[in-house]
Amino acid sequence: MTLPPLGYYDHFLRDVSLPRMWGVRVDYEDRRVEDVPGTVREELLGCSALKRAAGKRVALAVGSRGLANLPVLVKTTVEVLREQGADVFLVPAMGSHGGATAEGQRLLLEQLGVSEETMGVPVLSEIEPVEIG
Repeated sequence: MTLPPLGYYDHFLRDVSLPRMWGVRVDYEDRRVEDVPGTVREELLGCSALKRAAGKRVALAVGSRGLANLPVLVKTTVEVLREQGADVFLVPAMGSHGGATAEGQRLLLEQLGVSEETMGVPVLSEIEPVEIG
């Protein structure tokens, strides 16, 4: 494929005026968590809603948006919920990722290190899209 010469598409922008723009730089504070499982556990145990999980069936939604340490986050959350007496299962929470099919979403979670085998709880991926209109 050959690209058109530089400036070839300039005529599309001839009558477009762009707003004034400024460069912005954001410096984020370095807040590295050294003990991910310990920090997740501590935060969850400090949550008052956790006590309501006891004796209940709890769906833990897991997405695919690139969280660092996703398997550790999910596994620790599952462990804490189970320690509280919850019957935990995982559900994909990713919309159209994985081809928007239940199997594709389950496979995508698996590729991210989250599966029934690695988490020790069922992954219920029964979400099939419905086309409307």
